[in-house]
Amino acid sequence: LRARCPDNNLVLAYPALTSFVEEERAEIADPVTDTPGVSGCDLPVGLSLDGALGRLTSAAFPDDPEAAEEALRLLLTSAKGYPVELPAETVLLHAHSSRVARPVLLVGLGRDHWSVPTLNGPVRLLLGLLNPADNPPECHLRTLAELGRRFQNPVFLQALQSATRAEEVVQAISRPLS
Repeated sequence: LRARCPDNNLVLAYPALTSFVEEERAEIADPVTDTPGVSGCDLPVGLSLDGALGRLTSAAFPDDPEAAEEALRLLLTSAKGYPVELPAETVLLHAHSSRVARPVLLVGLGRDHWSVPTLNGPVRLLLGLLNPADNPPECHLRTLAELGRRFQNPVFLQALQSATRAEEVVQAISRPLS
């Protein structure tokens, strides 16, 4: 609205402009459809980054090989182009998928460390966030912001650093922040 009316400090639009109704809908969070489903997978020693992501996506979509294949392609693209380095030896890879109806967070924990292009250090925790391609960008940003808040919480970070199984990370992510 500010871009459309830069010289006004108060604008009343009635009826509401269609584009703003869509934005307003996007701002209303639905805890059922906006909260990511979380899938965890322990990753064995000796896998390459590509192999680890392949194992992770296959575990997340065991009954839908096409979804697993698309997720792998999207997460590999993210790993090569725009990985997000997080504390606790973690990388977040995120993408928009046409194969998911709600956000999905894939959690892969390994004993090995992987090198991810453009990151400063090795990682042992892989997070892959897939958001529905037809969701408004605000939903994706809300999910990213929630993950960001978690990584600022010392109790959460300690839980990640001490985790020895992916299920422990899934539980830490699924717990409400204190």
